[in-house]
Amino acid sequence: MLLETIDKRSSTRIAAFFGSTAGGPTSTGRLVPVKSRFGQFMFDLDRAVALPDGLLGFPAARSFALVPLESDRLRPFQLMQVIEDEKLSFLVLAFDRDNPLIRAPDADAAARACGIDNHEFGVILIANLRRSPSGPKLSLNLRAPVMLDLNTRRAWQHILADEQYPIRHFL
Repeated sequence: MLLETIDKRSSTRIAAFFGSTAGGPTSTGRLVPVKSRFGQFMFDLDRAVALPDGLLGFPAARSFALVPLESDRLRPFQLMQVIEDEKLSFLVLAFDRDNPLIRAPDADAAARACGIDNHEFGVILIANLRRSPSGPKLSLNLRAPVMLDLNTRRAWQHILADEQYPIRHFL
């Protein structure tokens, strides 16, 4: 049930922000092939997002592409592919400021802490898939969202101080 709610609330605005990966009408012609563990896709470099500080544990991850996955089984997740390292990618959920998992005042405070001073931001939550004897367990890291400035195409991973946001929020 929660996953269905998330699917309905996932940001179409964020998806539009990243645009087409197939060189559609929003492409500028700077398409490059990007390999990932989910296959190869074409990505418009003008749609890349800069990560000035990298990701926690991955300081060299300085830019990424957000790519829709073609599998219905993985819907509503997207692939956050680090452009500098084809082996480094994450399943993620992308939301607007108003989302069902992080309260708007907390998202606003995180955005301000990252230097995003308007409501034109997205929230990207990194997923984790673990195997267990009862089957795969999927969780989201609510404690350290990636805050995305929609105006500058820059993002920062921010640790929320409120312990109500777990590192492993199981779905």
